[in-house]
Amino acid sequence: MLTVPQPPVHDDVDGCPSVTLQGDSVNGWRHVLDTLYDASFLSALHLRKLGDTLPIVSDVVRIATKYRFTGLRRECLAILGRHFPTSLDTVPQNPRNRPSLEQATAVINLAREIGGLSLLPFAYLICINAVDRDDPSIIYRDLPISFEDKAAALQGLHTVLNAQAEEMFPYAYEDAETATLGCSERCSTKEAFECFVEDSGYLHFFHGEPFDEFCIAHEFLCLRCRNHVNEVFAGGKWRIWKRLPEFFCLAENWEELIRLQDLDS
Repeated sequence: MLTVPQPPVHDDVDGCPSVTLQGDSVNGWRHVLDTLYDASFLSALHLRKLGDTLPIVSDVVRIATKYRFTGLRRECLAILGRHFPTSLDTVPQNPRNRPSLEQATAVINLAREIGGLSLLPFAYLICINAVDRDDPSIIYRDLPISFEDKAAALQGLHTVLNAQAEEMFPYAYEDAETATLGCSERCSTKEAFECFVEDSGYLHFFHGEPFDEFCIAHEFLCLRCRNHVNEVFAGGKWRIWKRLPEFFCLAENWEELIRLQDLDS
């Protein structure tokens, strides 16, 4: 290799031949070199807010994916995975700690570009959570994502809403067997959650318990019935989470989704 002459005509920087890498950004390579020469660079990104890390990690993971820097790519996906989790246990309860709609759409586009499939379910979930009475058509009108991703988000919205009613709020449509719960007050869960039925066309997945939003229902139920409702809600939420990859037409389950992602590394 050392005996091969330089091209007769070439660009140079300070007398050194330069090579143009098509599609790569200067900042991207600068950040990649930072990761190679500063061991603390990536570890520091794990601790920073998404707004600070997303531009940097996006640049690095594009190059890491393109040139098969497998370890670096995996580390970048782990950093982004802190904000777009694959485990329900790590979903932030405080909405201020969750990605914004703008960040979610940016990650959807990035994930499609680099094959970061594990980031998509939570990013889609952020998108469908933006659908409300004030803006029911936001997904297919405003989001800067591909038509395929809009279709996946809308399919997921329809499926998650059906599962939400069946798994998280079944007591809103049919009274729970309160007698078997030891209820002596003849509570009616159906009456208590009439307000959910009116709002069933919107996502309620991010609430910690059903009484967070439908607080008036608390007044209709005794302690035993409230505990039962909370247990059903939490169990339903967990079952929905397990099926998010399926609901968004990505994979059969989380394990398969991560396996498909690893095939691209």
